[in-house]
Amino acid sequence: MKVPRLSASEAFAAEQVRMLFRGLPRVLLANVAVGVIFFSVHWLQISSVVAANPWRRRELAGWMALVVLAAGFRYAVYRGFLRRGHLSSPRFTLGQFDPYLWLRRFRISVLASAVVWGLGGYLVADTLDPVRLAFTILAIGGLCAGSITALSADKTSALTFLVVTPVPALAKLLFFGGGNGLALALFFIVGVLFVALTSNRTYESMFELIRLRLDSARAAAALGESEQRWKFALEGARAAVWDRNFTTKSEFTSARWQQMLGYGAHDSFDASILAWQEKVHPEDAALVQSALDATMLGQTPMCDVEFRYAHRDGSWIWVCMRGMVLHRDATGAPLRMIGTREDITETKALQTQLQQSQKMQTIGQLAGGIAHDFNNNLTAMMMSLDLLNCDPALSVDARETVAELGRMTDHAAKITAQLLLFARRQTVQTRAFDLRASTQKLAAMLQRLLGEQITLRLALPVTPLYVMADAALVDQAIINLALNARDAMVAGGVLEISISAIALEAEDLRARPEAKPGNFARIGVTDTGTGMTAHVMAHLFEPFFTTKDVGQGTGLGLASVHGMAHQHQGWVSARSVLGQGSTFELYLPMADSLAR
Repeated sequence: MKVPRLSASEAFAAEQVRMLFRGLPRVLLANVAVGVIFFSVHWLQISSVVAANPWRRRELAGWMALVVLAAGFRYAVYRGFLRRGHLSSPRFTLGQFDPYLWLRRFRISVLASAVVWGLGGYLVADTLDPVRLAFTILAIGGLCAGSITALSADKTSALTFLVVTPVPALAKLLFFGGGNGLALALFFIVGVLFVALTSNRTYESMFELIRLRLDSARAAAALGESEQRWKFALEGARAAVWDRNFTTKSEFTSARWQQMLGYGAHDSFDASILAWQEKVHPEDAALVQSALDATMLGQTPMCDVEFRYAHRDGSWIWVCMRGMVLHRDATGAPLRMIGTREDITETKALQTQLQQSQKMQTIGQLAGGIAHDFNNNLTAMMMSLDLLNCDPALSVDARETVAELGRMTDHAAKITAQLLLFARRQTVQTRAFDLRASTQKLAAMLQRLLGEQITLRLALPVTPLYVMADAALVDQAIINLALNARDAMVAGGVLEISISAIALEAEDLRARPEAKPGNFARIGVTDTGTGMTAHVMAHLFEPFFTTKDVGQGTGLGLASVHGMAHQHQGWVSARSVLGQGSTFELYLPMADSLAR
């Protein structure tokens, strides 16, 4: 909890009031007890003079009633303070109560009590009875001495009681006590002055105690605020703190590190240096140790290294670790090292995807330029072959050669068209069409292409789903994905084509780097084939990359799907599990006017 800063005067006054009211019940009990004893002793001693002066008992009884009334008034003030919860609530809380108001009330109650006791001292100070006079002086002096502890937190209250209480009795001794009274009065004055000096020292001690409490509260508040800022900064940066002690070979790690690795707060977690080293990826262990050694030897001021680390679920996460040596011994050997660790798996994935996107863009520009120039040459070659084929003097063998050249030229033209589509240079004719109906029509041809060993399943929406795209290119993309799936299921299997609508908001795009906000149609092609390795996935959409044998594929099928998707302001993604199959998802923008 954050403790607000109070002014020194306000904080001191608040603590004064707390201390004064905290001890008030004991003070009231002592006042009433002393009053009863005081009353009882003098009640018995004045019995012999009642006949001569019957008002003495009435005066004493009236005084006792005033003592009870004064104590009741002070208790009422105490109950008001207690009922509002000011004693039980936290210290130094700004706006909790008005300390000056309650301090004034307390001082008024002290003044009332001092006046009552001063009146009692005046009534019973009998200058003709040394025993009663001595008892009165001792009783009043004892009350004044007791006020040092009870009222020392407030100098004004303490001085009020020390001055007001003995003055009436002293006045009576000085004016009506004669020589003995004067001596007793001087003795009384010296005693009160001594008590006043002691009270002042006690006040100074209490003042210092309150100041220390206030300083401690402020220091604790500042420390708490600093810790909150530290925790917020680390949590905001999603970083974990580590503190390595080379003397004990132990390491402290914050709870964030366990969370990164998939461990709960109550799970068993080995934080030793040896356990940490064992979970670093074998390929990165030398790099990490080299970076740590350089920092520990003083060659670099700070260790900054990225490596893979074992997650609880068996996967590897990317970690960025930073650290520096805090303490060294006389020989320069490190004693303690602290730092942070941050999970950068997502950042690494985004960097990889960005690099892949930039590479694909570069390849697309290169392929597009080559395909464009090659297409111009093919056009001239095809025209020349057509003219040559029209020559009546051409022999039969020559015509067969020209026909074979024509077929080869047509095949080259198709490859060029796929390259242009990948490079997004092919002209597309977009229109709104029902993707559901188009896929249903395509299914019959796909089943023939897939063969009898593969079962084709469709998961289509019950209502039409309109997209804005080139229908022929979409069909070609689905065919390419289906044929790739067929080649991955040599022993047969199941191919499922699903279509659904999806709406993406801006916050949904973190996990989909290529995605865009809006309404899209999702075309999913899922097979139960052999799946793909991480290496294949990394080069999946690159032109001319293929895992097939020579002569069995050009490596342009997925590249053309990738180009077609981006040319339509969409994207394509893939996921695969080796030995279990793959899923390709093609996203195309929906026709806005019809989607609404």
